[in-house]
Amino acid sequence: MERLNSSLGRFLVCITLIQFIASISFSTSQSLINETSTTTTKAFFIFGDSTVDSGNNNYIDTTPKNKADYKPYGQNGFFDEPTGRFSDGRVIVDFIAEYAKLPLIPPFLQPSADYSNGVNFASGGAGVLAETNQGLVIDLQTQLRNFEEVRKSLAEKLGENKAKELISEAIYFISIGSNDYMGGYLGNPKMQESYNPEQYIGIVIGNLTQAVQTLYEKGARKFGFLSLSPLGCLPSLRALNPEASKGGCFEAASALALAHNNALSNVLTSLEHILKGFMYSNSNFYDWLQDRINSPTNYVGSLTERMTSHAWRGGDRILGEQRRGEARRRASAANDEVARFCSGSEVLQRWVCKVLRGCGAWRRASAANDEVARFCGGSEVLQRWVCKVLRGGGARRRASTANDEVARFCGSATVVLQ
Repeated sequence: MERLNSSLGRFLVCITLIQFIASISFSTSQSLINETSTTTTKAFFIFGDSTVDSGNNNYIDTTPKNKADYKPYGQNGFFDEPTGRFSDGRVIVDFIAEYAKLPLIPPFLQPSADYSNGVNFASGGAGVLAETNQGLVIDLQTQLRNFEEVRKSLAEKLGENKAKELISEAIYFISIGSNDYMGGYLGNPKMQESYNPEQYIGIVIGNLTQAVQTLYEKGARKFGFLSLSPLGCLPSLRALNPEASKGGCFEAASALALAHNNALSNVLTSLEHILKGFMYSNSNFYDWLQDRINSPTNYVGSLTERMTSHAWRGGDRILGEQRRGEARRRASAANDEVARFCSGSEVLQRWVCKVLRGCGAWRRASAANDEVARFCGGSEVLQRWVCKVLRGGGARRRASTANDEVARFCGSATVVLQ
């Protein structure tokens, strides 16, 4: 993958998707709404790039920057070690599978993988076009060929009729295109010389449309699409902004993404009328993320909301602990620490203030600064709220690099309290 698609950019996309999955707005065909309200998803097939790759790049010959099987990936505790997901834990399709009451969908290249609940064909750095990061990733056309291999395998295992039923009732999730515009076009002067933006978008959309039609011909009927984000706002592309010194997003890159999304929306509307039984859900990820970038205080207004948003990043870890059956117990040592904090422990107050000032996850706003100042000055209201979180939220931290104040607070006891 081109360095333009930096790990920081991937982290931003994956984490924000996870945090706000419930609030994504979709353009959804009415037929899909009716269908999904009365049926149960039996299988989930995933195509795309690093936003949804669950580990396929672990098994291909590529560069280290195209892999996510090393730290700091996968450190939130849900998995025992990095899995190849370009995230600190799960990616969006893992949450969708959980919502559909399906197990984690295995990567296609995982040895001895069970395909009966679906397969993840995605590859970090992949594009719609074979030329995007060619030779280093699994492009979309290859992903489709891999799907055909799985389809034949299911027919042999389940029988032709049952395999057809599974294929037709499955959900097909497609999240791809960013790399075609970042490394494939903006990072490729030769491509820019050969095609103007409108022509290049037409090529990408044409190939993506053909991929959808190919899946339809093989029996797929229900599709989900993750539209492109405002690409120019990713850190790697902000750096390419000709006016980077003034701050702000690289508007030329975002314009490509927006034009792509509009073209895809029109294509999907047409396909719904042309292809019998075709159903789809298309996210408006661009506007959703852009609004949060432009108006962050509309979504994380108060200090408690920002703290909750920050704590949500540790939610995966807590879920992982619960899934591993780690019972939450009251420990007398932990209770003593909580009691000391809630009665005004200066050491812990200083640590919390340090986190609030240094986390860098929230925009600086005068109202926010006022709230932080009030908290660090010993606001009883906020102290009580933090105590409530400590007792009920279970946000324990065990980082080996934690400073002494954190270590003294967390200790080695189980501090997740009821």
